[in-house]
Amino acid sequence: HMDKAYDEYAKSRGLTYLELDVLEAIYGIGSGCTQKQICESICYPKQSVNLAVKTFLDSGIVELKEQPENRRNKGITLTEKGRKLCEEVIEPMIHAEDEAFLEMGDEAGHELVRLVQLYGESYCRKMKSIS
Repeated sequence: HMDKAYDEYAKSRGLTYLELDVLEAIYGIGSGCTQKQICESICYPKQSVNLAVKTFLDSGIVELKEQPENRRNKGITLTEKGRKLCEEVIEPMIHAEDEAFLEMGDEAGHELVRLVQLYGESYCRKMKSIS
């Protein structure tokens, strides 16, 4: 149900599921994040993340900036257009997630976080083992 709601929300905002996931990761990780950080955050292959980043570059949503510590790595930074998109798309989504979580109550919320983390770690390991 959650995947379907996420996909429908992405489409209603003119994004794909992948693009919404990548945009949320860029917003969450922060300015100057790398594609590697995004891949680690959302457990998508590099090629998929690269495709979304290229789409965002072409649309003027992000820009790449050379990182002083490693000039070969480019940091991904939201442009003004990208920040506005995040205000309109990502922030309301995060607010809705927070409200849904609060409705559950403290005990159920803590248990959910524990179980999702456990599942997420296992899932990422399994996905890496088959790719």
